Amino acid sequence: MAAYRPLPALERLHAAQGRPLIQRCHIMSDILNTTSTKELKTALPYILHEIFDFEKDQTQGWQLDRIFRSYSTDLFDHIRQFLSPEGPLMKVINSLQADPYAVYEFPLKYIPAPARQMIEEGAVPTFYANKLQGQSFSSAVLMLNILFNSLYK
Repeated sequence: MAAYRPLPALERLHAAQGRPLIQRCHIMSDILNTTSTKELKTALPYILHEIFDFEKDQTQGWQLDRIFRSYSTDLFDHIRQFLSPEGPLMKVINSLQADPYAVYEFPLKYIPAPARQMIEEGAVPTFYANKLQGQSFSSAVLMLNILFNSLYK
């Protein structure tokens, strides 16, 4: 039996942690531009977590909410280019959008509280009806395509 070997993109992503944000932006751009679509389909949730850190841990993610042009014009411009509609992240998202198998689990705890409460009470809003999967509402997840999943965070 072969030993588990992490995806090269994830190894590069892990190696970039702790570096200055401009370097991480360059490394992430390189990962997104040079990695196969097949590998990116698997790695994208980890990449999005690295950038946006939807767990809201103060020491994780790129802390985008703390970057202002007045603080560092160069850093701000790099981030803006990276996240722009023509940037490497959206290029990958757009390429994966056409793939019907690029569907990701999205935990209910990240959706807005009113919708989450309705689902937990058993009244599933129409918008979420065909996207909800799980044995019970407490362990349910939303199955979202790549574009919705990326823009929702």
